[in-house]
Amino acid sequence: MRKKLNVGVYLLFLIGFLCSAFSVQVAAEYSINISIPSKEQACVIPPGKDFYVLGDLYGVNTKDNLTLTVDLLTLKGDAVRSFRSTSFHKPENTNVNYKFLSYYAGTDRRPLYSSLMPDLVYDRNNPDTFKDAWRKICFDTHHFAVLVSGGAYNRDLNLNSERGNSWKILPEGEYKIVVKLLKDGSEVAKNVKNIKIGVSKDIACFRFSPANHYRQIEKYAKRNGIKILSDPLVGFWHPADNFSEFHNSSLFAEILPKWRWNDLTEYQNNHIHLFDYNISETSATYQVEIGTAQKQGIIENNDRFTSYYYSYGEPQIEGAKSAEILKFNRDEFLALTRLDLNSDGNDNMLEPSKLKKSTSILSPKENEIISVGRKFAITGLVKPIQNVQSSIISNSDNTFDFKHRLSAVRYIISKGNQKEIIIKNIGLTRVLEGRKRQSILEFEHEFKLDSKWRGNVELRAEALDETGKTYHSRPVKLKLQIA
Repeated sequence: MRKKLNVGVYLLFLIGFLCSAFSVQVAAEYSINISIPSKEQACVIPPGKDFYVLGDLYGVNTKDNLTLTVDLLTLKGDAVRSFRSTSFHKPENTNVNYKFLSYYAGTDRRPLYSSLMPDLVYDRNNPDTFKDAWRKICFDTHHFAVLVSGGAYNRDLNLNSERGNSWKILPEGEYKIVVKLLKDGSEVAKNVKNIKIGVSKDIACFRFSPANHYRQIEKYAKRNGIKILSDPLVGFWHPADNFSEFHNSSLFAEILPKWRWNDLTEYQNNHIHLFDYNISETSATYQVEIGTAQKQGIIENNDRFTSYYYSYGEPQIEGAKSAEILKFNRDEFLALTRLDLNSDGNDNMLEPSKLKKSTSILSPKENEIISVGRKFAITGLVKPIQNVQSSIISNSDNTFDFKHRLSAVRYIISKGNQKEIIIKNIGLTRVLEGRKRQSILEFEHEFKLDSKWRGNVELRAEALDETGKTYHSRPVKLKLQIA
């Protein structure tokens, strides 16, 4: 007699059979995300500039036999740059001892081996391959990185394709970045991003720190159609900014001549918008970006170079609304932005505690009342002035040296026939996030007026260059009541 099979047991058996039968036939889902060039920066990349193509890989297993290809195509489909990697990146094929590579985490450079910095990719068995521009591609199970040559920067590089064809400067126009993942020779994933080679009409020039300053300029730039360089420059490698697997890593390396060169390519044949805050003499903002504007001779050309500043000298002061961003007019060289009462008497030193102890008069106007003998400080700034071409030095690391600038302020304090002249240096030390930062174009000058100045006082300010020459502009003055 045949036994009846329990229905529940039968269903469980059937489900188990189907799962085991079909699970081996389900292929892994591979996909590609192109994160850099970003949407914003993908709009326009200047002719000649190198750029990274960075992104994420999904569904990849170390046992997979994969090839990654990256092509830059014209809209007609012609390949103008092609890269191919036939295996996961081997850490030993990273030239961590490249002579122009700067690394700031001690003498042990082993963390760089797995950093996916494409600039450093070569075949360790043949050191000359480091020069192969077509070889600058690598990937692991999570990310990929490619250095696309713009066809101009050639220090330690042969700008040729794998077949030996010369890579010329990419002409202006529309292009497509095509990234493909092949498994056992067959395409399993693909992504495409459109970019444009061309000149940005308007470009922002400013320090990226502190964070509240960056946010202010970012908002202003977006409202006014000004491009911000938010994508990493080729030669500037901080993978935590771009790859999730490095999120908690402090690893940072740079090839200074390379990223500076790629930086200055953005500031050619367009309108540079300088936001004058926290700019040190050794910063890329000053040495590279303002430097290339100096070399082009455009500093005093309002159609090519415009300077801006915060209405009260800081992006934000506790208890006050965010500062406005104001523009220097053609005939303005100096601006006074704030009066700080109860100051400490030390010129050109600004700490957070100093501001908290002071009573600040933002954007001071006429007839500000100050007590006799009370310490006060005047903050302000100047804009860059044009250097003569013969005095501008172009350095091999793609920085510029130029010494002609507004370096002092002459104050004329007057009341009736009574007058006093005081000259103070420009150059502010500002403490930000616990660190001292130098600003070559800003100042904070301390005063204390005794009883002989009781009454209505005019304080006029003039900018002087390093020779003592006055740069006249519209009158810059304060009217004070010393009571």
